[in-house]
Amino acid sequence: MISNKVIWFEGMFLQPQHFQQQDRHTEFLFEKHLQLNNPNLWGMRELVFDQNLLAIGKIAFEKANGFFADGTPFDIPFIDQSPTPLTLNEQHSHCTLYLALPLKRAGSADAGQSTTNKRFRYQAVDQDIQDSVADSNKVQTIQVGSLATQLLTDHDDLSEYTVIPIAKLLEVESDKSVQFDKKFIASVIDINSISSLKQLLTELYELLNHRADALSARLTDNKAASTAEMIDFTLLQLINRYQPMLAYFRQKQSLHPELLFHTLIQLMGELATYTHKKRRCTTEATYNQKDLFNSFQPVIQALRESLSTVLQQNAMIIPLTRQTQSTWVGQIQESNMIKECAFVLSVKADLPSQSLQSLLLAHIKIAPVEIIQTLIGRALPGISINPLAVAPRQIPYHSDAGYFVIQKNHALWEKLIHSAGIALHIGHQIPGIQLELWAIHH
Repeated sequence: MISNKVIWFEGMFLQPQHFQQQDRHTEFLFEKHLQLNNPNLWGMRELVFDQNLLAIGKIAFEKANGFFADGTPFDIPFIDQSPTPLTLNEQHSHCTLYLALPLKRAGSADAGQSTTNKRFRYQAVDQDIQDSVADSNKVQTIQVGSLATQLLTDHDDLSEYTVIPIAKLLEVESDKSVQFDKKFIASVIDINSISSLKQLLTELYELLNHRADALSARLTDNKAASTAEMIDFTLLQLINRYQPMLAYFRQKQSLHPELLFHTLIQLMGELATYTHKKRRCTTEATYNQKDLFNSFQPVIQALRESLSTVLQQNAMIIPLTRQTQSTWVGQIQESNMIKECAFVLSVKADLPSQSLQSLLLAHIKIAPVEIIQTLIGRALPGISINPLAVAPRQIPYHSDAGYFVIQKNHALWEKLIHSAGIALHIGHQIPGIQLELWAIHH
């Protein structure tokens, strides 16, 4: 299509082609600027099907507006006429439904009467237009162009059209009842047009809010606050950065899905640092305005998995109660921790580290609370411990503490599953002793 600028000069003989060419040039400039800004600024802004016609197996619009990919705006039925309703049959099952507009074609007429069999981009219709000059009531009937949109499916030849995917039909029954694919997301320029995208945004906002509450409670607890991992602080900082952004998106009157996608892949990548074993994001994110479901689905799935992992504490302290001068008892709340966690004892005392280690290895007994007195009375060994050269990274490091891992290969360890608690007995007086028992997820 020739889109060069018209050269106007004094004394020229005006023809309709001059004004038509000027329109083409203006549309060309608009389209190129639109594509330069963002090639994905097309799709539906509002989409409402006529439910009365749908009940008898016909697809038609009650209201539809937006932009085609070439920048052409449409507003049905207020400015442009509604396309002819599409009568459905069983052959339309598993078809994608499109709103279509004939492409601009060089050497072909753009507008014409609907009485012909030719396919035009604009349908010429008569319209009464009032003179807009003040105090003028003159009305003139002129011909204007109404976009000649059509409803097409995969069964049609779409090569001569610019199209917008608006729905996917799963089943069309013999009684004309229609079942839509609820997972399908129409190409839109505003997520408020599609309930599924709004629901995804709400779900992620609530997930972030829930995770932030859990992390905040974990860090502000008096006992945990003095020993919490720095990773929890930075993770909470990350969530606190994105939660207000999603809250803002929820209240925006208009939000392009690509902006939401851009924000979510950033969140996905940052969360991967904390939740993936390799600390790398492995989900490939590709945005396709024609296929929003497959654009968002892997990102949403990765975010759900990451935010579920966030709640799993890497290490949990098991409070120890001092029952006697030499015996401590702790309750393991979840029995699955017995098998799934490593247990580390942090010990501080008013002794040199080597002396503390020697005394502890020689005199400590660990066993289910029901058995500990039997072991003490009969001078039998309990579950053993081994010293660690450094503190596990999941728990706080104290320069004056010794760290010991409890050996789980002892026969008594399995009995902890059905025990009321774990007991530790130290058969030697150690000045200033302080014990912390940690369960660490593998």
